[in-house]
Amino acid sequence: MKIFTPEERVQYLAKRNRKLMSSTVIFLDEADKVLVLETTYEENWEVPGGGIEENESPLEAARRETKEELGFDIKDPKFVGVDYRHTQKGKEEMLHFVFFGGVLDKSKINQIKLQPEELKAYKFVDLEEVYKICGPNIGPRVGRALGAIRTSSSIYWDSK
Repeated sequence: MKIFTPEERVQYLAKRNRKLMSSTVIFLDEADKVLVLETTYEENWEVPGGGIEENESPLEAARRETKEELGFDIKDPKFVGVDYRHTQKGKEEMLHFVFFGGVLDKSKINQIKLQPEELKAYKFVDLEEVYKICGPNIGPRVGRALGAIRTSSSIYWDSK
């Protein structure tokens, strides 16, 4: 068995398949509606979250994205699951880590300060509306996540 030098290991790993990763944070209001965000860069609405940076854990990304997009900190979002998305229609293969940020009361909702470079508006909608106004992968992801949240479980799924 050959032992790689550090340089050989870097070269070997550079040839391996890479997957993009993101963290999503689901927030609900007291009426059990889902927080969605209108972006400046896409037609569809989205849920809070974004890409995981180099040497950043999915949990760290969830916290950072919440702070950047909504303007407040979350300490302990609950892990809900992982959505694996196959390569499709020009979109890269991706792992989406999903967290539950909790139920936001009126005082917390009033603290929302959207990131103006990326976000235009927010609103709380029922799951049916999430399917209508969000991208084709987001509705099913949120639906499955809500099922896991309501049963205090975690879930893994493949989005094909």
